Amino acid sequence: MEQYTTVTRRINEITGNNKLIDAVVYTYIKSRINYRTYIADTVTEYEMSYHLGLSIDTIENVVPRISKHPFLFDKVEQDEEKNIGSYKTYNRYYLVKGNDNFFFIYNSFFNDDMNIANSVDRCKVKGLLLLIKSVCIKETNKYVSDKPRKNGLNKSELARKLGIDTDTLTKYLALAIGAG
Repeated sequence: MEQYTTVTRRINEITGNNKLIDAVVYTYIKSRINYRTYIADTVTEYEMSYHLGLSIDTIENVVPRISKHPFLFDKVEQDEEKNIGSYKTYNRYYLVKGNDNFFFIYNSFFNDDMNIANSVDRCKVKGLLLLIKSVCIKETNKYVSDKPRKNGLNKSELARKLGIDTDTLTKYLALAIGAG
């Protein structure tokens, strides 16, 4: 049986220019929590870098940024530890306990199975998919526009709901469609 993670629909309230990457990093951390304590203390920045295909520097910048969102984390304790010739940071993430406003994703979502060569673009596509899922009808993969266009998606409305610009939505939506 495949494991899954619950993700808050408030994920689309993450702010900043790197919202798509921030959403994926948060969701990866959430996938590693102990659901009894709501603490993730076994995930390292090196592990996130490896599994998400992002540089250590990117992960080191994302963690403090997302930890400032009170709807995601209660707090993040940082404990740096230097090992022989390698750098690892062990953080303890205290996540906000779940409520009834969430959606599920399978943990296989983090497998590197997208046919997108650039790992940063692949991560941003996954972030876009998470944000789109956050505005879908509960327990479905359907997004219903308030102001639909005749021949397709109202991208400006969706971009506004996701908190990203229309060009970013168009670019990463095209990559997602191309990757299947």
